[in-house]
Amino acid sequence: MSAPTDSPPFRPGPPFCDPGRKDLILRSSDGAAFYVHRLVLSLASPVFEDMLSLSQPDLKDGVPEVLMPHTAVVLERVLRFFYLGAQPVVETLGQLREILEILVDRYNVESVIALGRMHLCVYIVSQPVGAFAVAAHQGRNDLALKAAKECLKLPLRAWDRDPPEELRYIPGTLYQRLIQFHYRCGQAGKRSDKYSV
Repeated sequence: MSAPTDSPPFRPGPPFCDPGRKDLILRSSDGAAFYVHRLVLSLASPVFEDMLSLSQPDLKDGVPEVLMPHTAVVLERVLRFFYLGAQPVVETLGQLREILEILVDRYNVESVIALGRMHLCVYIVSQPVGAFAVAAHQGRNDLALKAAKECLKLPLRAWDRDPPEELRYIPGTLYQRLIQFHYRCGQAGKRSDKYSV
């Protein structure tokens, strides 16, 4: 039996792998270096603006370096939303939830809301319960309602057997409101069926 091999360290892709004219290094929790522009981060995020103006980061080869609490994989996904043309990649609803939570909740990047909305719309039909949870958590009531309406295509509480991970991130009262919405719409549909022509 062969010994397990260590996977190679994560290497950020363009535009984060080239020190070029970048003036800040963000170091992921697992050690990967992301070369970024302070101005880009500061313009998009008041949290970064405050963090970079108030503290004096450590220097690495003369360039300020900030240690980040995110893994390299997560940090790259998040940073792609800061850079125009960096092609954000969102492969799952769980990734989208995590990205929005970091960008909107932690770093106050309001400019990502429209792009997040576009990505969330992709999941409303295929994963309506999870999409409802993400939309509701982000305060996107319009998208939460669309997702709740898509949930009507499922049997009442069908998602109890295999609940989506995203339900963990909303309060039980919100989940209860989704179930009540489903039930009330079902009852209204039954009543209207009795009187159909």
